[in-house]
Amino acid sequence: MPTRDQVVVHLDDRPARKGTLLCMGPEEIQKIEKPRDSTFDGMLKGAAVGLIIVALCAGECEAEYVLRATLGYAAIGTAVDALRGNNKTIYRREPSAAVAWRVRF
Repeated sequence: MPTRDQVVVHLDDRPARKGTLLCMGPEEIQKIEKPRDSTFDGMLKGAAVGLIIVALCAGECEAEYVLRATLGYAAIGTAVDALRGNNKTIYRREPSAAVAWRVRF
């Protein structure tokens, strides 16, 4: 069953295009990658770590501490996600061997 996920397709003589790839000959494609996820995703993961602190405190932590921890971890998650280049290459065309002959008289 074909997938409908978004990919980034790098073509030979044209700029890269983002979309859903249904069918294309391998001679036209250089590389296919999964696009990066947004930094918003990293922010949510970082904030989740901060919210785990809330669960561990069981209501005994000060609200200011919980808020600072949640915002701090959200910022760290955003920074890590922004710095990490996580484009995953799905397909890369191997360079074809070229043989050239030259005859001079």
